[in-house]
Amino acid sequence: MKLKIVDLEKQLGKKIKRNCKSLGIDLATTTGVSLIKTDNKNISFDYSVIKFSSQVKLRYKQMVDLFKVLIQDNCMVVLEDTFVGLNKKGSIILSRLGGIPLCLSILKEDENVRWEIISAVSARGKFNIKTGKYGKGKSKLAVMDWIKENLGLDIKEDNKADATILGMCGIIEGLDFRSNVKIKKGKKK
Repeated sequence: MKLKIVDLEKQLGKKIKRNCKSLGIDLATTTGVSLIKTDNKNISFDYSVIKFSSQVKLRYKQMVDLFKVLIQDNCMVVLEDTFVGLNKKGSIILSRLGGIPLCLSILKEDENVRWEIISAVSARGKFNIKTGKYGKGKSKLAVMDWIKENLGLDIKEDNKADATILGMCGIIEGLDFRSNVKIKKGKKK
């Protein structure tokens, strides 16, 4: 789907980079990816969800092979930071998975690949997405609603939705990837 950049800038109240690519990655065994491209006038969205093998070694190999292709020259890669919850083993696995596209992005810095890591909460906060309206544990529903209302995209899969918000962070001119709380603390000093 394509949108006019000037219309989206008015709606969001944010300046959008021209002639850029941003790859948002919401990592898990089921991974959401969203490639957002802009030219001088339009913005286009391409998103999908990828399910990897449950066999650990095969999963790592599949991820390396996929991200070698997805992480393109002249691209901003925005990775979701690892959520550390009650399941410590799950957090460790997510951290290992995140290391794959992070490493590949670093290796491609000579090809003008830039990268950032941001938490899902902070990425949503950059667009003032109100996640509390559906109740605890259902913030991704609010993300899908925000995307439909603001971008006109009817995304029904939550990993694609989070990847799209991450990708959007990569196309906003001058976006500060620190959490809004850290930004406010920095301004007080």
